[in-house]
Amino acid sequence: MPGRQRPARRGIAILAAKAGAPAARLDPAAGRFPMSKIMIVDDLRDSADSLALLFEALGHATLTAYDGLQAVEAADGFAPDIVFLDLNMPVLDGYGAARELRRRRADAPPVLVALTAMSGADTKRRTEAAGFDFYVTKPADFNVLITILDDLSRRIEAQH
Repeated sequence: MPGRQRPARRGIAILAAKAGAPAARLDPAAGRFPMSKIMIVDDLRDSADSLALLFEALGHATLTAYDGLQAVEAADGFAPDIVFLDLNMPVLDGYGAARELRRRRADAPPVLVALTAMSGADTKRRTEAAGFDFYVTKPADFNVLITILDDLSRRIEAQH
């Protein structure tokens, strides 16, 4: 939505799946979250495309990009609500793409989710410095991704 302000950041959230959590249902009516424009950025095309299919099954509009520069350029026209960004990509890595997305969309920045196989305190510090809202390690549990969408929905509801 043009002009929609994202809530103030409360620091980066690191999410992990809860042991024994029930599997997410691919039922758009079951979720509380509104339809969102979601961009998935990963140099592993199969990963980006399959995640896009899952979000589309939930009723979201998606766009995939396969490197950080492509993501930054595509975001100008797509105006995503949320961006899932791999960190280690060619051309422009996820950190650089996150900073550029924040700069270009300062009036209505998307929620940024680092979706990466990289882990550790340094990676967490660098993702926070780059402006990410969430940090999720691969392979991502789909329930964790649903939790992020649900959190986004609650933030939007709190604004209204």
